[in-house]
Amino acid sequence: MKQARLFNCLYAAIFCLLWSPAIHAFHIVGGELTYECLGGSNYRLSLTVYRDCYSTGAPFDNPAYIFIFTASGTLLNTLSIAMPPGGPQRVNPPDNICLNTLPDVCVETLTYTTIVNLPPISGGYTLVYQRYSRNSTIVNIYNPDQTGSSYTTTIPPATLANCNNSPVFNSLPPIVICAGEPLYVDQSAFDVDGDSLVYELCAPLVGGSDACPQPGDLFNCNPAGDPAPSPPYNTVDFIPPYSGTNPLGGSPPVTINPQTGLLTGVPTTIGQFVVGICVTEYRNGLPINSIRRDFQFNVTNCQVVQAAVQSDNITPQGDYIITDCGQDFTVDFINTSLGASSYFWTFGDPTVTTDFSSLFNPSYTYPDTGQYVVTLVADSGIPGCIDTATIFVRIYPTLTNNFSYVAGCAYDPVVFTDLSTTTYGIINAWSWSFGDGSSTTEQNPAHTYADGGTKTVSLSTTTSLGCQLTIQQNIYVAPVPVANFTASPLCINTPVQFTDITSGAPPALWQWNFGDGGTSGSQSPIHTYTNAGTYTVTLTVTTAENCVDDWQNTFTIYPDFTANAGPDTEICAGDVVQLQANADFPWFIYQWSPPDGILSGANTASPQISPTSNITYTLTISDPNGCSRTDNLNVTVNPQPSVSITGNNIVCLGDNATLTANIGANITNFTWTGGGLNNSTDAVLTVAPTDTTAYILTVLDSNNCTNADTFTVIVQFPITANAGGSAEFCAGQSVQLTASGGISYQWSPPLGLSNAGIANPVASPLNTTQYTVTVSNNCFSDTASVLVIVNPLPVVNAGPDATINVGETITLSGSAQSSAGGLQYTWTPPDGLDDPALLTPVASPLATTVYYLSATDANGCAATDSLRLDVTNIFEVLLPNAFSPNKDGVNDGFGIVRSRGLKELLEFRVYNRWGQLIFETNDFTARWDGNFKGVPQELGVYVFYIKALTFLDNEYVQQGNITLIR
Repeated sequence: MKQARLFNCLYAAIFCLLWSPAIHAFHIVGGELTYECLGGSNYRLSLTVYRDCYSTGAPFDNPAYIFIFTASGTLLNTLSIAMPPGGPQRVNPPDNICLNTLPDVCVETLTYTTIVNLPPISGGYTLVYQRYSRNSTIVNIYNPDQTGSSYTTTIPPATLANCNNSPVFNSLPPIVICAGEPLYVDQSAFDVDGDSLVYELCAPLVGGSDACPQPGDLFNCNPAGDPAPSPPYNTVDFIPPYSGTNPLGGSPPVTINPQTGLLTGVPTTIGQFVVGICVTEYRNGLPINSIRRDFQFNVTNCQVVQAAVQSDNITPQGDYIITDCGQDFTVDFINTSLGASSYFWTFGDPTVTTDFSSLFNPSYTYPDTGQYVVTLVADSGIPGCIDTATIFVRIYPTLTNNFSYVAGCAYDPVVFTDLSTTTYGIINAWSWSFGDGSSTTEQNPAHTYADGGTKTVSLSTTTSLGCQLTIQQNIYVAPVPVANFTASPLCINTPVQFTDITSGAPPALWQWNFGDGGTSGSQSPIHTYTNAGTYTVTLTVTTAENCVDDWQNTFTIYPDFTANAGPDTEICAGDVVQLQANADFPWFIYQWSPPDGILSGANTASPQISPTSNITYTLTISDPNGCSRTDNLNVTVNPQPSVSITGNNIVCLGDNATLTANIGANITNFTWTGGGLNNSTDAVLTVAPTDTTAYILTVLDSNNCTNADTFTVIVQFPITANAGGSAEFCAGQSVQLTASGGISYQWSPPLGLSNAGIANPVASPLNTTQYTVTVSNNCFSDTASVLVIVNPLPVVNAGPDATINVGETITLSGSAQSSAGGLQYTWTPPDGLDDPALLTPVASPLATTVYYLSATDANGCAATDSLRLDVTNIFEVLLPNAFSPNKDGVNDGFGIVRSRGLKELLEFRVYNRWGQLIFETNDFTARWDGNFKGVPQELGVYVFYIKALTFLDNEYVQQGNITLIR
């Protein structure tokens, strides 16, 4: 963009780097290292260094040292490059920033170059430059004034890229960025080899140190001339949330377009930031080298102002071009300026003196065709902070676009005819878009659409004067049908259903030809073939818009066959029979229905059935072609004849039983079996079984169906009663008695029994008892007895409740007695007891406790009693208030007379009136004898201090006065 910057003259007077020269003792701002292949293994190396103008004691290197390493890290050579003539050059700030809003910032740059011969080697070369250190005011890394820089790049091996040229950045980095303003900075690079370039934000590398700020230098390194260490190198240590990929923060954060190298974002934090920009070159899909620009971005409060206008194109000189090819000579201007609060336009019309406007987006009507120079001045509102843009407006009326077309159905060519005209110049370019993704630059094209519908066709024409005009027109292409159909089943003498499944445009007419002379005009007709064979069927469909399609398909009509389910059959209820259909074609599919009563084989020719009532089965036989035939089979189910036996089913040994046959009216024959009987035909039987016996009555009715009933006569024998073995338990417990041998049971005495009338009652007598049970089976009875022994419980007394103070002891007075002897004792819980197995243990709990005394005798019977031992928390120390150390044996020492609740004396100190410590002990029994260092102390008042530990592990403190008298 060609702009008249009204403030360019202010640059030299205002800019020089970094916030203030007084606070910067370190100088590195950034740099990068690139190379150019000159042929014959010769390379021109270029080292660009950016420096803080205000740094002192750290000028540009003279010489600078570049180190050449192999891929394995071996140092091959150190290049010494003298400072180039002319010295460093200052870097101007971006030209869209108001200078009088900037702080005092100054950056200067210097590029060192040298030529070196580097023949191809395996792995290639790594080029390194190192310098120490960075500005201490950098805010996004730790310890910036203790962090140096490494600039590196790689010459790849010839096998990867022979005579490679590294990328070279197209423009300088910005030395100033305005906080809160949108950032658009071009950091793209150029690669003379045409390699693909990929851009990314990356972490800069560290290098150099306090001991050797310029590796390779003979005077400032220890040891002298110490080279840079071999790569790889560590990256700078970013302070969270900053990182190599988010070095500036902001919202949205600053990012770089990986394809274009355009930096965008809105930095919001003021300060100095280290930023790394890596450019990787790819050849044949493989990365071959990277360069890394390491630079310090300065974000500050400043004002951006930029005049700009939306235009048709921009010339290489930066001029805006607007071409108008309308009818009324009116141009609508679109303002795209940044940072301005007011605008002033002059439209370059020499015929009037009123061709100006202060609108944001003005319109202006020119008097005639021609070229006009328009000027836009964007004013930020800050004195002296404005920007100007120049626009060239070209008026070339009149261009008219139009076209005609001839359309029909889809798949038929649509012919387009251009009818456009112009009164200036000639139309020399056409661009058609057919609305289906296709386009052409022919003047009068023909285009075939693959589907119908409304299509939006656009025609753009361009004249020899650069005028462009586009017209759009909707055309209609009639959609076509896509004929298709299905047919089933394909069987002789069977109606075949033909189903229209045409897609696309809906048909209005159908015409069928069935291939046997038959035709139809229905949409989905039915047709029956009377002869087997192959037929070609054709369906022709026509839409209401006369678009036609047809579809042919060849079908085979298969010959006929027969289904035979077999003869009807008659069965008795409960019988299982097997049906048998014709099985002439084993590969056919059989299906019997309904499924009621079919036990197995429903998909075979011979299923097994057992229906419960009369039923008709349908057999469907299908061939592999989908043709099928059916046949029915009737099954009559006769009910089973009625039969039952009545009589007495329980008899005593030696008695008779009478059995009676109950049968239906249509019974033609019946017989008795079982118990020695064989084919007896009596309706009433008298039997005398000697053991339990089952008798069977079998009947036959007039349908030849049979049925049977079974009657069991139980014979009761004399019994022997059994009451089980004796039982023994402790008072309060129970035992289950178990009797056997009969049907009914009666126990006596009933006292202590859960139920005296059952075989297995629960016995809970208070005393030893002998129980007798009477057992019977309705014919015979017997008795038996069992002894239940009840052992008494021990008598236990835990003693009376008591109260003690924490830390004190008490002897518990438990007692226990048992006639069985062999008593064992246990106190619970055992906490605070010296021996919980004694009747009288010593107790010293730290908290109130309920103790339980349990006693178990030789019979295993146990009883329990309890007592409550309350524990008080009294903490005290008893001391005298005076003592007389005169060796008369009475009150000669000062000490603790008695204490309660304290388990350990931590400190016992005595001080004189001057605060001097004259006695100290941690022994409860120790006494102060009134002397200090062997010298008797004078009469008077002394201060004591006591600190002790309670049995609850709390501190106890007491202090007071003691009077010494003599």
